[in-house]
Amino acid sequence: MQTHPYVALLPHAPQENADFSITVATADLRGNGTDGNVYITLIGEKGESDEQQLVANDDGGRLFERNTTDKFSVTMTDIGALQSIRLRMGASWWSEVHSDWHLSEVKVLNTLTGLESTFPFNGWVVKDTMLTLSASSHDQLFHDYQVTVVGQYDSIKQQGYSSRIK
Repeated sequence: MQTHPYVALLPHAPQENADFSITVATADLRGNGTDGNVYITLIGEKGESDEQQLVANDDGGRLFERNTTDKFSVTMTDIGALQSIRLRMGASWWSEVHSDWHLSEVKVLNTLTGLESTFPFNGWVVKDTMLTLSASSHDQLFHDYQVTVVGQYDSIKQQGYSSRIK
């Protein structure tokens, strides 16, 4: 193999790590916490991180309970600008009963850059499933819909609907 005299073959630079603060919000619904294990993978412009279990940082208290916000500090491969996350929830070895979980949202803060991404979900996550969420944008959160209403306009207003009715 012949190389150009001015081109040096350099070994691949090791991938750098980045510190992230991850906040997970569980909804305020009866029976929606989980005793399952939750794992996260960050996906960005440079690839994806290894999967990492979200575990308690402090006293080892219960995680992912009704109407709680849990915070985690993790160090992962720097994946560049964050685009999406992958969550996996598996039933723990000691509890198959209380595993389904109602996730509100996940926020991921790159502590070096100060960039925070929000991943809204507001839905049920069942054991042994994998879920990929994209960062929110106004386009994802708000849409104009045309709704056809059957009934009387006054009775709909009396029921407390506050949308535009044409």
